[in-house]
Amino acid sequence: MIKTVCGGISDELFESYLDGLVGRFFKILALKDENSETLHIYIESFRNELLGSQRLILLLKNDSRFMSLISTLQFFLDNNFDKKNL
Repeated sequence: MIKTVCGGISDELFESYLDGLVGRFFKILALKDENSETLHIYIESFRNELLGSQRLILLLKNDSRFMSLISTLQFFLDNNFDKKNL
């Protein structure tokens, strides 16, 4: 059981959530390839979700790997990134 600020979630749910993050990051590259008008909104929403997860799931509060994900999304928001520089 993974502790959250409002109780707990199963280990399986937590692992499934983390596994799903990989696909969500790769979607950013696909949206960039398409020059999608919703890229910025997608990244901003994804970043906000991760920030919320970090506050909700106590285990993530001080996890430097999770912070790295959030920081990468913030870089994407603040810069006109090019895929070849990733």
